[in-house]
Amino acid sequence: AEAALFDPSGRHAAGLVANQSLDFKKQDGVTEIEESLQASVVERRLNDALLADERAGVVRIDRAPAVVCAVQNFSHFLDLSRKVLRNVELGVPALVLSRGSAGQHVFRWVRALCEAVREVEGAPATREAVLDLVHFANCELDVQRRLLREVLDDASPVYATGSRAAAVALKELARRTFA
Repeated sequence: AEAALFDPSGRHAAGLVANQSLDFKKQDGVTEIEESLQASVVERRLNDALLADERAGVVRIDRAPAVVCAVQNFSHFLDLSRKVLRNVELGVPALVLSRGSAGQHVFRWVRALCEAVREVEGAPATREAVLDLVHFANCELDVQRRLLREVLDDASPVYATGSRAAAVALKELARRTFA
């Protein structure tokens, strides 16, 4: 599904580039997608090694839902979209949180991810299992804070990009913040 999403000649990547031009007022989405694809190769290898270690009994992957906070910047968006994909590869549910004007761009990406997963050939049960792992919510900051504080398990990792002040504030709500 990742290859279908980010293939520079594919329809999903073209849509991402067009949407980011509209949403983020940026014009070189193709280069950013290419750089993201290069990072993905390394990340997938690391995930493969982690899964092999889990099968061998060396580690246990905690499958508490991961929260991926979307942003208003296309480079950061690509980084965070990879966080969604890497967690899903490990069987970790991913909740993509968005707010404000970034919501449409991120929603379209989540929808494109689900479409790409449906298009992958393979066992339908596997496709449905992947779709059950991806969730999206667009809500205001106070609702996101309440969600982090009251609903999600303290074991849930939270991924975000932004200022140091934002990272500190997020860390107060979520112990396992990666910012």
